[in-house]
Amino acid sequence: MLIGIDAAPLQAPQSGIPVFARMLLSAIAAERPGWRFTAFGWSGWTPVDAARLTERPSGDNTSEALRARLVSTALGLPLLPAMRRAVRRRLFEILPLPPLDFHYALQFLPMGAIDAPVLPVIHDLAHLALPHLVHPSRRRFLDRLPDVARGAARVQAVSQFTADDVSTRFGVPRDRIDVVTPSLRTLFFEPAQTEPLTALGLAAGRYFLAAGMAEPRKNLDLLLEIAAGESSPIAPDFPLVLTGAPAWKRGKAAQTLQRLEASGAVRPLGFVPLQTLHALYAHATAFLMPSLHEGFGIPVIEALACGCRVIAADNSALPEAAGGHALLIDPHDATGWRDALAAVRETSANPEVLAAGRAHAAQFTAERSARAAIASVERFVAAQM
Repeated sequence: MLIGIDAAPLQAPQSGIPVFARMLLSAIAAERPGWRFTAFGWSGWTPVDAARLTERPSGDNTSEALRARLVSTALGLPLLPAMRRAVRRRLFEILPLPPLDFHYALQFLPMGAIDAPVLPVIHDLAHLALPHLVHPSRRRFLDRLPDVARGAARVQAVSQFTADDVSTRFGVPRDRIDVVTPSLRTLFFEPAQTEPLTALGLAAGRYFLAAGMAEPRKNLDLLLEIAAGESSPIAPDFPLVLTGAPAWKRGKAAQTLQRLEASGAVRPLGFVPLQTLHALYAHATAFLMPSLHEGFGIPVIEALACGCRVIAADNSALPEAAGGHALLIDPHDATGWRDALAAVRETSANPEVLAAGRAHAAQFTAERSARAAIASVERFVAAQM
């Protein structure tokens, strides 16, 4: 069986969907070595050794950070992403197509029209739930998603929440939607070193952490509002550490961030190596995720795997990801978040609670994701016959 994929997640910085795609394809290849993959890139279709995808550098180099910054910079220029996507779509539609059994759209959709069955993987519908907080280029790309989802023999979603959302919004029968959850890198279950913290001038157990590209729907402005308030639990001696590429849109919050960074109360680190991220998760007082919408929320289970307490928004797929092992608060309730941060700063973590969180996170293995994906693919292929 020859399966087409997009090369973009194989070349992007190792976070979010790219990590999901690489780990999933590698695990599928281990279970089904007879399945072959070919990826569409700027030069056309190229064979992919999916079994080796996770052997590529895992972010511990400056090139990964540079790519992440370039992506973020490009998003800040309205015409650039649209032009790049238009060129890729044109190439996708005119370059010779290999004899695919189907196209596995690991990033929602194929780049353009394709003369092959499409199995879409839907990560979230934030562009419909919160269109004003999603980049215009992304919204335009996803305009075709309802038609592709309705026409597909099967659809994959990364959570029960997203599967239900797809069914409700697009009218796709729920029994045609398969859930394939993301998986965790095993590193997060290993003991974490403290050397990365020392290099950053951080003390274990004396900082809060938030991770991911700071796009508007991540709602990091809530944390900045708390940090800027009087008698805040976020302070120069107990800072909020931010990791991930810079945002494509910050508005007035940019000035607040600069002021808080100058005071030392907020430490924006940008893209960090995987080993550093592991240490930051493991030694944080709490991991914070006040997002307004998530299709799954993999940083939640990464933090739980590292033995970190989690405070997350009580919406979308975040309760599902947390599985009862996080404190959930309305993302619009600044007072509730401030009080929660103050309380967790002053209390020690319960080892039994942390162990239960780690056990929950341990379910999210690459093998489990691959089994779910393979079953979905086999149902998809059978429906074409």
